Amino acid sequence: MRLQSLTVRLLIATSLILVTFLGLSAYALDKAFRSAALSGVEERLQNHVFTLIAVAEIDTRGGVFIPQVMPVSRYFQIDDGLYARIVHHDGEVIWQSVSFASLNLPPVEPVPETLSRFQETTDLNGKGLFIYDFGVSWDQGRNKEYYTISIIESLDEYKKNNKRFRKELGTWFTAIIALLLLTLTLLLRWTLSPLRNAAMEIKQIEVGEKTHLEGNYPTELRGMTDNINALIQSNRVRLERYRNSSADLAHSLKTPLAMLQGAAESEQDIKKLSKVCIEQVNSLSQIVSYQLQRAATTGQAPLSKPEPVAKSINKIVNSLNKVYKDKSLDVKLDIDPESVFYGDISDFLELIGNLFDNAYKWADGQIHIAANNITTAEGKCRLTLKIEDDGPGLDPVLAARVMERGVRTDGQGGGTGIGLAVVSDIVNAYDGKLEVSSSLLGGAKFVVIF
Repeated sequence: MRLQSLTVRLLIATSLILVTFLGLSAYALDKAFRSAALSGVEERLQNHVFTLIAVAEIDTRGGVFIPQVMPVSRYFQIDDGLYARIVHHDGEVIWQSVSFASLNLPPVEPVPETLSRFQETTDLNGKGLFIYDFGVSWDQGRNKEYYTISIIESLDEYKKNNKRFRKELGTWFTAIIALLLLTLTLLLRWTLSPLRNAAMEIKQIEVGEKTHLEGNYPTELRGMTDNINALIQSNRVRLERYRNSSADLAHSLKTPLAMLQGAAESEQDIKKLSKVCIEQVNSLSQIVSYQLQRAATTGQAPLSKPEPVAKSINKIVNSLNKVYKDKSLDVKLDIDPESVFYGDISDFLELIGNLFDNAYKWADGQIHIAANNITTAEGKCRLTLKIEDDGPGLDPVLAARVMERGVRTDGQGGGTGIGLAVVSDIVNAYDGKLEVSSSLLGGAKFVVIF
């Protein structure tokens, strides 16, 4: 089953992290508590040993006397959980507490003088015990006698304290996890609210209640929302261009068709009728070609990948050099190898194909083609394309109208103007800029800026 909600995903991931982290922390705390508790038991039993040494009295026969009036009265209570005994190194029990009677321990192994031994064990009846053994010696005249003092404590109190600590630790950690998850839930709802708002606005766009995303989104989402708006606008512009192209095509076909119909109904001379038909069919072909190219223009689209232009320019130039090889033109290329075009490469090929062909057609001997990218202050990449020739140039009035479909640059029927109109449409589709002026070479200069 897929988890569709980001909030649920983050909560599950965070919960696993929290449980793992706090679980390890609880384990570490429990281990530290047990270690500290064991150290406390050992230290406490060691103090009992020193207390016994302080109050013990040795008689001349090697016996030990422990007064009943002493700081620890538990030694004299049966099965009170605290036990003590003193054993000679030969294994003879010299003294043991009254409480020791309830234990069933194996013989003690002697401990060297001033050394100690602390261990957790069980008696022969399976009762859990802590045993602290300490080696001592007492002078008996000229002789020195060695003894092992053992202080034994039941594990019951230790286990009870550990159980109580674990219960409190579990309660507190459960409360902390619940509080953290509640806090994270509220935080995630607040953090992810822009995404929910975006999804809501997109649904409103789908049903026609809105035309674009309007929310004030955080910086991390601004790029996404801006691109979504750009995609919506791009699709809207493309659809509008298709509609306009269809309308323009229908409108443009009316006149040639009307002339064909009129000629067919009234013209008696076959030659004149044939001439009219040929002219109008050519006109229809140009109109259809232009409108189809216009409709096929992809136009500016967000998230377009950069397309290198040097290869495309060289490809078109090499083809035109073969077509116009009889003119022996001097073509100078000044192309930045890093120059890129953000859009459909077929649109770029169509544009440079028309502009280059126009320059080759009218140039007397020289053509200069330049392309480079400039990064603007806003951080955007701007492609500038320049095409110059040394041909007859353009009349200023004609230059202002040269991008209109059907306007010819020769004034004598040598061209249709369709190609330059297509160039204008492509530039407009990419929100570019097209400038037409006189070149220093003497002819025309076309500058395209994307």
